[in-house]
Amino acid sequence: MTTRNSIDRPVFIVGPHRSGTTLLYGIISRHEHVGFLNRNNHRFPATPRIARALGTVLRTDGKPAEAQRFWDYLWPGPDDTMGASDLTGKQKAFYTSKISSILRQRSRSRFIAKYPRLSLRVGWLMALFPDARFLHMSRDWRAVVSSTLQRKVKREKRGGGWFGVRIPGWKEMLDVPHELTAGRQFRVATQALEADALRLPDRFHRVDYVDLCRDPERIIRGVADFCELSFSQVFQSTLPHDLKSRNDKWKQSLEPAMIETIRSEDSEFYSRYEDAL
Repeated sequence: MTTRNSIDRPVFIVGPHRSGTTLLYGIISRHEHVGFLNRNNHRFPATPRIARALGTVLRTDGKPAEAQRFWDYLWPGPDDTMGASDLTGKQKAFYTSKISSILRQRSRSRFIAKYPRLSLRVGWLMALFPDARFLHMSRDWRAVVSSTLQRKVKREKRGGGWFGVRIPGWKEMLDVPHELTAGRQFRVATQALEADALRLPDRFHRVDYVDLCRDPERIIRGVADFCELSFSQVFQSTLPHDLKSRNDKWKQSLEPAMIETIRSEDSEFYSRYEDAL
């Protein structure tokens, strides 16, 4: 049960940007017991009542979103790396009270969130929510880099700025080719999650993007079981039956020489995240 100052087994979808986290988030947020953040929580991170009222008026209340400003509202550091020792009393009071309020407003008992930058904040999240669960979205690194590249190019046309997980040293990489920074973001975030999964094996569940697209119901059944969410007929009726994988689009956008350049930085790691051609 969710009380005024506690959050029961919150679920966090983690993984690099463009790895399929939004897809998984959209599916699980349809569960009748789950509460989530929407774009109004992004606009008004400190006032969930205003966010809910605005969402009701604009009919956007039922659409899950990352709500980046909500998670970065009290972000203190130079990058996204945050451990247990970084948790402050102010942060704990803020997140427990705001998320509890969101769940009460929605009459939901469980909370789920998706924000790739949380991939480097697992230690901080565990200190904040000791019974948290993590869903690690896994996808071919080349597909992730290709999709990230498109977003980086769009961001550049709008004036620039960093897109994606703020890995250590990100400010020194602003002039590095987008493909290479995207590869590094994928590697650093994924290696951090691998280490966290080894440290907390009962709190992590990996979801493969291709498997999810190929057999959504089977994969989501496994997710629901891990998260201790009922697989009700109501929830089952909301599941997609046909998801098109976009895992091969990288073949048209990534140059072979750049693929080799990225892979050369840690060939053993990247080989573990390459789907068979």
